[in-house]
Amino acid sequence: MNAKERFQAVMNFEPCDRTLDWEFSYWAGVVKRWYDEGLPKKTGIPEHLQHADLVHGPGLYWPANMGGGGVAAASPMDKDIANYFNFDKGIRRIPLNIWMYPDMETRTVAEDERTITMIDSWGITMKVNKVTTSPPEYIDWPIKKRKDWEEFKERYFKFSIEDRLPQNWPELVKEFKNREYPLMFGGYPCGYYGALRHLMGDVGLSLMIYDDPELVKDIQNFLTELWIKLYDIVLKDIVPDWCLLWEDMAYNSDSMISPASFREFLMPYYKRLTSFLKSKGVKNILVDSDGNCWKLIPLWIESGVTGQYPIEVTAGMDIVKIRKDFPKYRLMGGLDKKEIAKGKTAIDKVLSIVPDMIKQGGYVPFLDHTTHEDISWENFKYYREQLTKIIYSTKVLS
Repeated sequence: MNAKERFQAVMNFEPCDRTLDWEFSYWAGVVKRWYDEGLPKKTGIPEHLQHADLVHGPGLYWPANMGGGGVAAASPMDKDIANYFNFDKGIRRIPLNIWMYPDMETRTVAEDERTITMIDSWGITMKVNKVTTSPPEYIDWPIKKRKDWEEFKERYFKFSIEDRLPQNWPELVKEFKNREYPLMFGGYPCGYYGALRHLMGDVGLSLMIYDDPELVKDIQNFLTELWIKLYDIVLKDIVPDWCLLWEDMAYNSDSMISPASFREFLMPYYKRLTSFLKSKGVKNILVDSDGNCWKLIPLWIESGVTGQYPIEVTAGMDIVKIRKDFPKYRLMGGLDKKEIAKGKTAIDKVLSIVPDMIKQGGYVPFLDHTTHEDISWENFKYYREQLTKIIYSTKVLS
């Protein structure tokens, strides 16, 4: 079986020789550390990458850039780690821009010796530190009232399928139809919470739910119609294996939106989109969200979502308990990356839950988010070698 066939079988809870052998992603700093500690450097990663820049593994879709800016816009795909461990072919994303078109022109507002204050291509004002690689300080967002949205929508959300798909689309369709890897569409930066936080910020969105709830619904309705229209065109040529909604709508201890607000401002639009996708043959619809998602999972399931990743252990998520409470909820990730840094005993304990999870189906094991610089090459190598042994020796639904 190839990676596409295994993904389909695993996600559909069908018997399979094994699950996928993938890892999620890495900080550029840890990849550079591993080169110094013994990882063979054959392809390398771009030299300009800072320590907290993202490098994709096969379990994180690529390419990241779907038009526009954003943190992950230019992140590369790893080759050296994948080749060393002989990972399965990774997730490819259909290069369809489902966000802003055209982008705004990035411009500098102010600059001093240490920082640059800029408005990025999505209209977000931020202060970037020129000395360190710390995350930007977000200052302002483009939508504060209905007039902002009407002007922004008219100018930056134009429908043009010719410009939202690459010029070589016919050639890509031929490749996709003969693929040996899982194919998806959607993802960063678009979901029903995720998209609005890019327009308003988390606080701005929370306030807008109370100040102008009809505006929130109007935006959700517009985005739903846009996405269905774009997806429908693509689905006439190719049916991907899954769709991803990028949300990041929870923090360390809870959701960023109440269940009541989810039901009013998100669920109707989720249902429209998931119903459309399933009617077109897209069986798997996953959500990407960090944080504590216990209150969100039943709402996502009711909304038509079939699974989630990367399942952040530090935020209280537990793949064993999720599987017990929601038996047919698809899961990817969920292995505690912080424990991998502690050595063999801790690694063995983390991996002890994997065989039973694989046997139940609907699960692809890897770390619960981007691999960080605390993990040595020796520990990562041991973790991956042991996990691969488990993957190759455990049949799905055995």
